[in-house]
Amino acid sequence: MNDRPLDCALAIAARQHGALSLGQARAAGMAATLVRQQVDSGRWARLARGVFAVVGSPPTWDQRAMAALLARPDAHLAELAAAHAHGLVDAPLDEPTLIVPRGTSSRAPLGRVRRLELPEGHRTLVRGLRATSVARTLVDLGGVVPRAQLAKLVDEAIGARRATPGALAEVCDVAGHVPLAARRTVLDAASTWEGIRPGSIGEVRLLRSIDEWELPPPDRQIRILDRTGAVVARVDTGWVAARLGLEYDSVEWHGPARWMDDEARHQPVEQLGWTLLHVGARDLLPSSDLRRRLQRQLAARALPSPAA
Repeated sequence: MNDRPLDCALAIAARQHGALSLGQARAAGMAATLVRQQVDSGRWARLARGVFAVVGSPPTWDQRAMAALLARPDAHLAELAAAHAHGLVDAPLDEPTLIVPRGTSSRAPLGRVRRLELPEGHRTLVRGLRATSVARTLVDLGGVVPRAQLAKLVDEAIGARRATPGALAEVCDVAGHVPLAARRTVLDAASTWEGIRPGSIGEVRLLRSIDEWELPPPDRQIRILDRTGAVVARVDTGWVAARLGLEYDSVEWHGPARWMDDEARHQPVEQLGWTLLHVGARDLLPSSDLRRRLQRQLAARALPSPAA
C-alpha cells in the first residue's frame, strides 16, 4: 500500500493541532477507502462531519478550535474564543464563537455562529487559527465582558504594543453590532494613552486612578521651564497651576540605575517651587494613602479637589 498520501495528510494534521478535514485528506491523495480505514481502525476520530483528529495528538483547546474552523472554512474565531487564542483572556470555551459572512448558513457543528461583515484588515492568523485581529477582538468583547475588564484589556493590549488607539477607533467606527456604551469604553480607554509610551501601562493606571478619585483633571507630559524658558525637566503628569508633578516609577524607566538622575533633577525643579512625587504600583492599591496625600497637596496649593 502506498503510504505517501497518508503521510502527507498526517503532516497537514501536525500543522493544525492534530486536526484535518476530509477535503484536505483527499487533496493529499488519500482515497475515500483509505480515509475510512483510518476511522474504522481507530487511528482517526471523527469530530464532525468531514473533520477528524489524529488519535494520540493532544486533545487541546487549539485542536477543538481548529476543528470548528475546518467544519466552517468561511469562519473566524471571535469574541472570547479569539481573545483566548490571542492570550488576552483565559476562556477556553468548548464551543467557540465564530464569525461567518452575512447571508451564509447560521449552522456550525462545533461552534456558535454570528453572521457579520469582517473586513480583511480585521482578520489574522494566530497559532495557525483564523481569528479576528486584536483590535477587532477587543471591540467585540464590548458586548461580552464588564466595562472595567474591557478597559483593562485595552490597556494591556496597547501597553504590549498589540493594538493602537487608531486601530481601535477604526474598528469602533464600523462595529455597529457592539453596544454604543461598550464602544465608548474602548475609545475612552484608548484615549488615555495619548502622548504616552506604549509600554507605560502603570502611568495609564495612575491617570485612571486620579479620575476615579475625582481629583481635578491633571495636565499631561508637562515641561517644567526655568526663568529663561529652558526646559529643566519633563514630568509624566500633574497640575501646573499647583506646581505639583507626578512621576510613575516603572522598573524599566525608573529603576535603581536611574535614581541618581532622578535625584539630580529634583533640586532645580524644587527651586522653582515645584513638588515632585514619585508613584509606584503600591500607591495605586486600595490600601494606599496616595489619594489623601494628593488632596492635601492640592488644597495646600490653592487647587482644591472636588472630593476633598
